[in-house]
Amino acid sequence: MRPLDEVIDAVLKLVPADFDQREVLVAELESIQESYPYTAPESVGDLWFRFATTLNVTLGDPDSKWKEEIADVMSGKKDYLEVLNA
Repeated sequence: MRPLDEVIDAVLKLVPADFDQREVLVAELESIQESYPYTAPESVGDLWFRFATTLNVTLGDPDSKWKEEIADVMSGKKDYLEVLNA
């Protein structure tokens, strides 16, 4: 399984600075990241669900290139390490 904290880092790297809900998104994703190390292995799936729900509610449909890239990272279509190392 991909490490959730690193996938979140990759997603945050793709969110443009001028996105109007960036502060809300960053705060929620950082909260998930902070919980990750203390989460029991059997509950990590719940954090992934919270992560996906947060992106879905905050970003909506992937109607721009950066949102499509985030969707690709979330689905595993694009390697999160490629984003982190760019």
